[in-house]
Amino acid sequence: MSTKRATAERRRMRITTSSAVALLVGLCTALIGLGLYREAQLRNAEIRTAESEASNLARSLLQHAEESIELADTALIGIVHRLESDGLARRRSPACKAFST
Repeated sequence: MSTKRATAERRRMRITTSSAVALLVGLCTALIGLGLYREAQLRNAEIRTAESEASNLARSLLQHAEESIELADTALIGIVHRLESDGLARRRSPACKAFST
Protein backbone atom coordinates (compact mmCIF):
# COMPACT_ATOMS: atom_id res chain seq x y z
CA MET A 1 0.00 0.00 0.00
CA SER A 2 2.82 2.38 0.52
CA THR A 3 3.64 2.19 -3.19
CA LYS A 4 0.07 3.14 -4.00
CA ARG A 5 0.31 6.01 -1.61
CA ALA A 6 3.63 7.18 -3.08
CA THR A 7 2.20 6.93 -6.59
CA ALA A 8 -0.85 8.98 -5.57
CA GLU A 9 1.42 11.58 -3.95
CA ARG A 10 3.56 11.82 -7.10
CA ARG A 11 0.47 12.18 -9.24
CA ARG A 12 -0.89 14.91 -6.96
CA MET A 13 2.49 16.65 -7.05
CA ARG A 14 2.54 16.54 -10.88
CA ILE A 15 -0.95 17.99 -11.03
CA THR A 16 -0.02 20.76 -8.63
CA THR A 17 3.18 21.53 -10.56
CA SER A 18 1.44 21.58 -13.92
CA SER A 19 -1.35 23.74 -12.48
CA ALA A 20 1.24 26.20 -11.17
CA VAL A 21 3.02 26.27 -14.53
CA ALA A 22 -0.29 26.80 -16.36
CA LEU A 23 -1.21 29.61 -13.96
CA LEU A 24 2.20 31.23 -14.41
CA VAL A 25 1.95 30.99 -18.21
CA GLY A 26 -1.56 32.47 -18.08
CA LEU A 27 -0.43 35.37 -15.90
CA CYS A 28 2.56 36.09 -18.13
CA THR A 29 0.33 36.03 -21.20
CA ALA A 30 -2.14 38.41 -19.50
CA LEU A 31 0.65 40.81 -18.52
CA ILE A 32 2.10 40.80 -22.03
CA GLY A 33 -1.38 41.37 -23.47
CA LEU A 34 -2.02 44.31 -21.13
CA GLY A 35 1.37 45.80 -22.02
CA LEU A 36 0.62 45.53 -25.73
CA TYR A 37 -2.83 47.06 -25.21
CA ARG A 38 -1.32 49.97 -23.26
CA GLU A 39 1.31 50.58 -25.95
CA ALA A 40 -1.36 50.54 -28.65
CA GLN A 41 -3.42 53.09 -26.71
CA LEU A 42 -0.38 55.35 -26.28
CA ARG A 43 0.44 55.04 -29.99
CA ASN A 44 -3.11 55.99 -30.96
CA ALA A 45 -2.99 59.00 -28.62
CA GLU A 46 0.29 60.14 -30.19
CA ILE A 47 -1.17 59.76 -33.67
CA ARG A 48 -4.23 61.83 -32.72
CA THR A 49 -1.96 64.53 -31.26
CA ALA A 50 0.20 64.58 -34.39
CA GLU A 51 -2.87 64.82 -36.62
CA SER A 52 -4.19 67.74 -34.57
CA GLU A 53 -0.85 69.54 -34.70
CA ALA A 54 -0.56 68.99 -38.46
CA SER A 55 -4.08 70.33 -38.96
CA ASN A 56 -3.29 73.41 -36.86
CA LEU A 57 -0.08 73.99 -38.82
CA ALA A 58 -1.91 73.71 -42.15
CA ARG A 59 -4.57 76.14 -40.94
CA SER A 60 -1.88 78.56 -39.77
CA LEU A 61 -0.02 78.38 -43.09
CA LEU A 62 -3.25 78.96 -45.00
CA GLN A 63 -4.05 82.01 -42.88
CA HIS A 64 -0.54 83.37 -43.40
CA ALA A 65 -0.78 82.86 -47.17
CA GLU A 66 -4.17 84.58 -47.30
CA GLU A 67 -2.87 87.55 -45.32
CA SER A 68 0.22 87.84 -47.52
CA ILE A 69 -1.90 87.83 -50.68
CA GLU A 70 -4.25 90.38 -49.15
CA LEU A 71 -1.30 92.63 -48.26
CA ALA A 72 0.10 92.42 -51.80
CA ASP A 73 -3.37 93.03 -53.22
CA THR A 74 -3.81 96.11 -51.05
CA ALA A 75 -0.46 97.50 -52.20
CA LEU A 76 -1.33 96.90 -55.85
CA ILE A 77 -4.74 98.51 -55.42
CA GLY A 78 -3.02 101.58 -53.93
CA ILE A 79 -0.62 101.80 -56.86
CA VAL A 80 -3.43 101.44 -59.40
CA HIS A 81 -5.48 104.06 -57.60
CA ARG A 82 -2.56 106.54 -57.63
CA LEU A 83 -1.92 105.95 -61.31
CA GLU A 84 -5.61 106.33 -62.16
CA SER A 85 -6.10 109.51 -60.14
CA ASP A 86 -2.80 111.26 -60.91
CA GLY A 87 -2.24 109.89 -64.37
CA LEU A 88 1.12 109.34 -65.93
CA ALA A 89 2.38 112.83 -65.04
CA ARG A 90 3.10 111.68 -61.50
CA ARG A 91 5.05 108.80 -62.93
CA ARG A 92 7.76 111.25 -63.91
CA SER A 93 8.10 112.62 -60.36
CA PRO A 94 11.18 111.71 -58.28
CA ALA A 95 9.02 109.91 -55.69
CA CYS A 96 7.56 107.68 -58.39
CA LYS A 97 10.99 106.92 -59.78
CA ALA A 98 12.27 106.04 -56.31
CA PHE A 99 9.22 103.86 -55.78
CA SER A 100 9.62 102.02 -59.07
CA THR A 101 13.32 101.23 -58.59
